[in-house]
Amino acid sequence: MKVIIPIPIGNAEFVSSTVIENDHPGWSNVTNYAIGNRVISTTTHRKYEAVAASGPGSGGAVDPTGSGAIGKWIDVGPTNRWAMFDEAIATVTTEADSIVVVLKPGKVTPALVIIGAAAATWAVSVTDQGGVGPNTQTFSGAFDTSYVDGWDEYMTAPVVFNSDLVLTGLPLFSDPQITITLARTGDTVGVSALIVGGLVEIGAPMYGLTMGIQDYSRKETDAFGATTLVQRAFSRKVEVRLQCDAITLNSVYGMLSTLRATPVVWVPVDQAGREATIVYGWYRDFSVDLAGPRHFFCTLQLEGLT
Repeated sequence: MKVIIPIPIGNAEFVSSTVIENDHPGWSNVTNYAIGNRVISTTTHRKYEAVAASGPGSGGAVDPTGSGAIGKWIDVGPTNRWAMFDEAIATVTTEADSIVVVLKPGKVTPALVIIGAAAATWAVSVTDQGGVGPNTQTFSGAFDTSYVDGWDEYMTAPVVFNSDLVLTGLPLFSDPQITITLARTGDTVGVSALIVGGLVEIGAPMYGLTMGIQDYSRKETDAFGATTLVQRAFSRKVEVRLQCDAITLNSVYGMLSTLRATPVVWVPVDQAGREATIVYGWYRDFSVDLAGPRHFFCTLQLEGLT
């Protein structure tokens, strides 16, 4: 199983994006804000909503990113440009026709993951020496559509695109610049999470992997008995049993202990058509079975972010 440990993307690692950061006006200390007004900060890349009046005409300006913001402003999520870089699947970066993002992680980056893409095609280009070197490698492909069994499904079933992508063969440049392009001409392109990072492997997955979702939707019934289904977020769940070489016991146990309560990308089966097994999240529990002198078994219960 492959584990991709994300490199945090901040201002230093971010180069450019075709998604403009203009969700709301930027906060200004000379503007009066009423309850419900929204602003953004291009420093924190977050959106804020006023829950109390502030500004020169209302007792003074209050920076929504400062310590005095409590009771005046609330954080309502990332800006559209930066939604793909937060640790949440429910927040989505969207743009018409295409999204092009350029990153400089600042270190060797062998893996890239896209979660929750709404796109038809993808392309990834990696250039050495921070984007000015002579060596470039490019990868590209299409997001496959769902399997259809028969003409009735072909004519009536909704088209479901595979929305996840894992690339673990990126060139091992010491200072790479990575350009990611997602496209869907004539429609809106979206992506829930874009992750670049390091790569480690833990054992080999055994047959019998189980998977599903944890649904946070609710059924609500009013006083007259009318029932309404309220759709909410969900998270993926996977339980996988790995066979590992005995010599790796200490390293596997130590690494898993270090990764507790840490969002990483778990790839039990790195194979086309098995993207549904990918979990961007953490392990709820792991156990080790020292079954013999040459191998041990490790069982992981994985839960995804929402």
